[in-house]
Amino acid sequence: IDVLPSSADIEVGGELSLDCSINWKVASNLSQPYTEKDLDFLIFAEDGNEINRKYITILNDSAINLYIPKISGPTGRKWYVCGIKKYKEKNIFTGISYSTVNVGYKPQDLTNFRCISYNWEKLNCTFDKKVNYVYTNYTLSYFGGASRRVNIQTINPNDNKTSYTFEVEKYLSSYDNYIFEIAMENSLGTNLQKFEVSTYNSVKPNPPLKMNVTMRESTRVTLAWELHYILHVFERGFIHEGEYTRAGGRWSTSDIKWQSLDMTKLMNTSFSNYSLRIDGLYAHMWYDVRIRVRVPGATREELWSNYTSFQFQTHAKIPDRPPRVDIGSFYVNDHNDVVLYWEQLPLEDQNGNNSHYVVKDVPDVRGKNRSVIKPTEINTIMARYVNLPNADFIFTIHSANSEGESIRGSTIYVPAKEKRFPLPTELKKFSINGKYKLTWAPPKERQDELVSYTVFWCESKTNPNECDGPMSFETVDASVHEYELDYSKAVNMALSANSRYSSSGLLWSMCTASKSDGIGKLNMVWVSKMDATYMEIQWRLECSDAPIVQGYQLTYCPITAPKNSTCKPNSEVVKNITGTTQYNITGLTPYTTYMTTIAMFSKTRMGSPSVPLVNTTFEAPPTPPRNLRIVSVTNTSVTISWDRSERANGVLNRYTVWCNSSNFPVYNNLNENETFYYKIENLQAHSYYEIIVVAWTTSSSNKSEIIHVQTEMGVPDQITSPQNYKYDDYVLLSWDPPRHPGGNLDYYEVYAKVTEGKRGAVGFSKKLNTTKCWVNRSCPKSWTEIDLQVRAVNVVRSPIPQGKDSNITEYSESEYILLDTIDTGAVPLDIREYPSCLGRTDSHLEKWLKADRHPTYLSGDYTSIFYYACGLSQSSPLIYIFIIFVGLVGMAVLTMILYRKCKTMSDIKVVLPDALNDINKDSKCPKIGEIIESGVLRNVQIHHRGETRVQQDEQERSLLRNHMESSSSSTTSSTANVDNQSQCESHDGPPEELDSMEEQNHHIEMEESDKHSIESQQEEMPNEVSFDSLQPQKVEDKKICPTTEPQTHQVALCPGVNQYVHFARDM
Repeated sequence: IDVLPSSADIEVGGELSLDCSINWKVASNLSQPYTEKDLDFLIFAEDGNEINRKYITILNDSAINLYIPKISGPTGRKWYVCGIKKYKEKNIFTGISYSTVNVGYKPQDLTNFRCISYNWEKLNCTFDKKVNYVYTNYTLSYFGGASRRVNIQTINPNDNKTSYTFEVEKYLSSYDNYIFEIAMENSLGTNLQKFEVSTYNSVKPNPPLKMNVTMRESTRVTLAWELHYILHVFERGFIHEGEYTRAGGRWSTSDIKWQSLDMTKLMNTSFSNYSLRIDGLYAHMWYDVRIRVRVPGATREELWSNYTSFQFQTHAKIPDRPPRVDIGSFYVNDHNDVVLYWEQLPLEDQNGNNSHYVVKDVPDVRGKNRSVIKPTEINTIMARYVNLPNADFIFTIHSANSEGESIRGSTIYVPAKEKRFPLPTELKKFSINGKYKLTWAPPKERQDELVSYTVFWCESKTNPNECDGPMSFETVDASVHEYELDYSKAVNMALSANSRYSSSGLLWSMCTASKSDGIGKLNMVWVSKMDATYMEIQWRLECSDAPIVQGYQLTYCPITAPKNSTCKPNSEVVKNITGTTQYNITGLTPYTTYMTTIAMFSKTRMGSPSVPLVNTTFEAPPTPPRNLRIVSVTNTSVTISWDRSERANGVLNRYTVWCNSSNFPVYNNLNENETFYYKIENLQAHSYYEIIVVAWTTSSSNKSEIIHVQTEMGVPDQITSPQNYKYDDYVLLSWDPPRHPGGNLDYYEVYAKVTEGKRGAVGFSKKLNTTKCWVNRSCPKSWTEIDLQVRAVNVVRSPIPQGKDSNITEYSESEYILLDTIDTGAVPLDIREYPSCLGRTDSHLEKWLKADRHPTYLSGDYTSIFYYACGLSQSSPLIYIFIIFVGLVGMAVLTMILYRKCKTMSDIKVVLPDALNDINKDSKCPKIGEIIESGVLRNVQIHHRGETRVQQDEQERSLLRNHMESSSSSTTSSTANVDNQSQCESHDGPPEELDSMEEQNHHIEMEESDKHSIESQQEEMPNEVSFDSLQPQKVEDKKICPTTEPQTHQVALCPGVNQYVHFARDM
């Protein structure tokens, strides 16, 4: 495929005609073969887009023509492609050949032709042109001044930029004027332009050189510089322009303000040397200065030279003035700490390094006691004095630097507290639309003396009465009560009220409100204290809200459920609070969850409530258990029941049942049952008990109502402490009542067991209502022994009505025989008042017992109170004499054997170690009496039936054995001599022999003793009686009346029990 022409230049708005032909033989070999029949698939496209076929004409069976009558702008380069379309789909074709078309203009006029002569050395010219894609040839011709010699120079501005600069190749600076002609030609046409340039007025000098300071003072300097040497012969002269500003990093770019130099003071010392004096500068200040030049005829900005910049610093000097202060430039706190404030000198007034401030001597205003008071803290805006006395003071403040102090000083008068003017009131600060607004009210007192207010402000620090930058202030009239400050940074503000001679000092605004009428939500609310019935709420006010808050609305209520924080119906309480940031809520219910919110309110509106606080009050003692009652009573247990506490006031963890001084916890199913049962066991029969119940959470409730209960009768304890007293042939028997009677102790039953020769043992019983009775030791001839036992008996009367009086018991034949042995006339008078232990039961007691036909007898265990061997008492006295004689002979023989053994052992020589040489080798064997008296045999005590035994302390036995085995010596008062050990062993008989000897002696003494001596007849005695206590005792008689209840309660201790609880179901 071929496209003709292959390239073309077309003027904007002109016509375009292109021919495209195809070789079908080649087309038939393509991957998608085409033939003459596919001529309709031959197309043109512009920049990839198919051109409408209305612009295409078929010339023959292998060629087509594209004709566009008008090419619209803008200028540019376009590509027209001829190709074969695939499958008649739009924009899908195979490009085979193309033609490049440049759309443009005829040569256009050049504009803004100008030239610059750089430092009067070379000349560059520039012109502006339109963009044209039709290639154009440019031919430059020029000549200078009166010379007509034309210079030709080729330029090529076909880069399609809007301006073009070229350098004049044969420039001569001596020519004042140059004339330029530019011929332009392209395929569409031609053009010719002519320009004239004044090169002297187009000179751009180089910047000034070698700038330096020739004279320097604290407020002025003189600068000098020179121009490039080529410009020395430029006769038209030069115009200078310059600026200066303070230098250094203390100012941002936006704060730099350039001031123009006064060029009327410029001096031209030679053709190219200049000097300039700069006045009105600040001392010890760095400055930036910049100067540029141009020729007089140059009017374009671009013809100014570049700036030459230079820095210099003026000399230092002492400050010219003290810091500025106001009558109210002081602050006094409650501790009489005084803080002085002043306005810091600006940098331009500091005049030197190390700028600081000095407070001079501080004399008393009255001129007395002149002294120097040094501040505890001083910086660039304040001085602090701590704990000054309450007096008038005048403080003098001077500015200072490394050169010295200012000559003048500023004074601040701080009057004593009683002379100080009252503070302004209702001070509030607002931040509105990027501005600060301070409002206040007059002092409450001495308003007629008020002459002005002073508003102070400084950049904010952490505390609202501290500054992080310079202090500023402004005085306003007494009639003004608000002040607006346009300040971009955060500031702290204060106010003083002033009279003619005194001031209140500063009153700092502690908070800033963001809006004058808006009110926010409290963010810091917490519970500081809490108990079972009260809750202390505290909150902290944001500074942004403090100026407009009038009070607070506290709302609290118990919530519905732990997961439902809504108030219970009709439970919400609302309190309005003013003048404080805490509140004590009292009268709360223990262990109850409450929701609390606080909202601020102003004069015009109510703020949003705070985030709810949900807190549970502490646990408290529950209310007492209710309806304590007796369920059942036995002789060893009491079952009680009670209803749960009305209010638990916490987590109920147990009930405690108190029975007299004992207590029993109850834990089971505390939260499930309404009624509780408990069985108190192991109680004493027929005893009175006091029972209460308390409930527990973290502490106990008050006690429930008290119930008193008496257990049923039971079996009495065994009788203890039986004793007997001899009266000639009679013995008075006595015993104590049981420790725990278990009932009324209706009577005692004495059981007599008599052993006869042929009949064997025969038993008889008698009922007594006393604790004493007597018995005759003279036995009938047929008796061999008699054994008396006694027990206590309680009688439980039946509810069946009692019958008629019954007859007295008919005794058996054997009982009559027993009764016949009693001869009451021979009974000694001392015991005749007591009944006999044998015989018939008292008729009144017998009648009382027979009156109830269905009683229940509760009998205790028997206790032996008397035993007597009848045969021994009737033996001849010679038997006793014989026994004593045999005993004495035996002791004599034993003594002789021991003596011989000791004698034999004394002949044995014992060699002892050196450490034992002090032992007495000739010690004699102690006598039997010495052994007994020395304490080796101790604690000889009488047991039942007259038996004796020796209780020897185990430690003394061990000590004696060790001494005897080691052959060591001891004192004769404690053990036998070691050397005579063998002889001692012959006399060391068993304790039973000694007991036998002592028993014989004891029987002899008993026969000769007073008739009131004691004869031990008890079969088993739990307690042993020593010899020292064997003295007659008179036992008072005690009769047991058959009553069912004593005059006063018997209070018994409840023992520990194995508790268990029965619970009521669906009561």
